[in-house]
Amino acid sequence: MLLFAMALLSSVPVIAQTPVDIQRNKVLSTAYKYRKDINSKVLEKTKKWEGKVGILHTDWIENLHGRSIDLDGNELFPHYNYTGLVQYCDSFFVMTVNGKKGVVTRSGVQLTKFDYWGFDFSRLDQGVIFAKHNAISTGGVDVYSQLGYLIYTLDDFKDLAVGYDVKTNQIFIQFADNNGNRQNIVCYPDGIMVGEDSEPHPSMVVTTIDDAKRFDAKEYERNKWMSEFRKYYSKGKYKEAHFCLEYYNDYEKQILRSQETKPNFYHFAFDLKCRKELKDYGTVVSIVRGNDLNHRTPRGLQFNPAERQLKFSPEASYDSDELNEIAHLVSDINDTYTSSFQLFKEREIRRQERAQTWALLGMAALSAASSVASGVANMNSGTATSSRQDTQANVNATAAPVGSSATVSSNNSSAPEQKKSRTCSVCKGTGSETHETYMGSAVAGKKKWCSQCGKDVYYGHSHRTCTTCRGTGQITY
Repeated sequence: MLLFAMALLSSVPVIAQTPVDIQRNKVLSTAYKYRKDINSKVLEKTKKWEGKVGILHTDWIENLHGRSIDLDGNELFPHYNYTGLVQYCDSFFVMTVNGKKGVVTRSGVQLTKFDYWGFDFSRLDQGVIFAKHNAISTGGVDVYSQLGYLIYTLDDFKDLAVGYDVKTNQIFIQFADNNGNRQNIVCYPDGIMVGEDSEPHPSMVVTTIDDAKRFDAKEYERNKWMSEFRKYYSKGKYKEAHFCLEYYNDYEKQILRSQETKPNFYHFAFDLKCRKELKDYGTVVSIVRGNDLNHRTPRGLQFNPAERQLKFSPEASYDSDELNEIAHLVSDINDTYTSSFQLFKEREIRRQERAQTWALLGMAALSAASSVASGVANMNSGTATSSRQDTQANVNATAAPVGSSATVSSNNSSAPEQKKSRTCSVCKGTGSETHETYMGSAVAGKKKWCSQCGKDVYYGHSHRTCTTCRGTGQITY
């Protein structure tokens, strides 16, 4: 019986994990260590999910291959037989049923059929959702109103434009077919074409640009991963703070309704600050210059090689207060980049000097070892006394040209290396550097007087001992 059971177990196929799967599971597992609001009951339940680690969101846990749960361990949407669940724009969930996807609201109302490859929520501000039958961007799209009505089907098209008139309660769809003929569709949110009847039709409440900004700012503040980031950053735990930022960027950012919002600049600025504090200077330089394809700058920011800094050209409508705050963040980003670049260069100089010193020491040691070996050979031939003197002379003669970088004596000891120093490029010799702390939206934009800088600064501004030269104002290398 035991042999039969062992044979049966050995016949069960084991799905090998790719390096990407292994790395993702490692990150997802680490996330649970940063959150103290997950009870043991919930953790036990997630361990039964086919060996896959669930994605921990603010108020629910996403099961990658089954039914998801809230933080009390209760199943989400128990009346649906789904195998995948992803949240978009706070109120909408894309659900996978029998390999096909559909949209449900947070309250559990089904908006679309479960018959699609994927969805596009980029026109939600016009009250519509695009349901895609395949990955091709110009074909096989059903247009739904946010109320759940199928209002039109597009087979092959280009130059698509969609709009919603709140006053007339009408949706406008314009596109060109394969022959270049323009098509204009005008209908109500329930899919009834204008002019077909005179019955009243349901209206929609669409999200304006200002609504999207307010929603995103609120979401950014209430998100559990962002609150954990602020806690760790304020305590100087930059490794933990940076993990929370990265986790939010990878698994939570799709909830935002707009990508042109101020929180994106906060995220980008403090991502770079954390990397600088962790001495990851090279990555900071690469990201700001646009050479790191895994980290993109917010739209409207572009690196100017001539001025060696980022320039902000707003591509969306910002009010004056937002522009002032974003300008302040861009200034912080450029300061972080400049100091990181200087520190990166200084570290490279020190690395090259150490490599050169060790190379000279190595050459001297090899030469000395060769002379000693020759002396031993002479000793074996009966000239022990003479060979020892020759060896000592050879060692001294070999070590002398090395100069001040290193001097090798006959007993293989080295003299202390002469130190050089220069003015610290970060604090400009003052021994003090500025520090910016994330203060949240409650005091965003408020200023105070800084006597050291001699000007008005934002509330998160402070001064501390320079972390590069440790307050001396000099870099010794």
